[in-house]
Amino acid sequence: MAGARLTFEQRKCILKWFMRFDRPNAVEVQRQWRREYETEPPTRLTIKRLIDKFEAHGTIRGIHKGRSGRPRTATSPASSALVLERFVTSPQKSGTQCAREVAISSTSVRRILKAAKWKVYIP
Repeated sequence: MAGARLTFEQRKCILKWFMRFDRPNAVEVQRQWRREYETEPPTRLTIKRLIDKFEAHGTIRGIHKGRSGRPRTATSPASSALVLERFVTSPQKSGTQCAREVAISSTSVRRILKAAKWKVYIP
């Protein structure tokens, strides 16, 4: 199973098998997996993490919808409005100039303009 993501159905089977056994452990789940799927089973750590996730959150689905990790603060609605306002007042400004004035990276300025379907002016 090296690197392959488990489908929702596979996760459901793992949880069902884990809960079915009198003395639940990952080895029994791996044995059942081999019988059912005839492939290499998930590791004991993967099974343990799935069970821990179920016990902590009550679900086996992904709890982070979309992007996980640190949120993008430079492209927040407030800074997006500020950048777009700068380009409305002087549309021939470069993206780098605007980035310096607003104090965010030029990549974030380009990302904001792309989301608004605008193009960066290059003098």
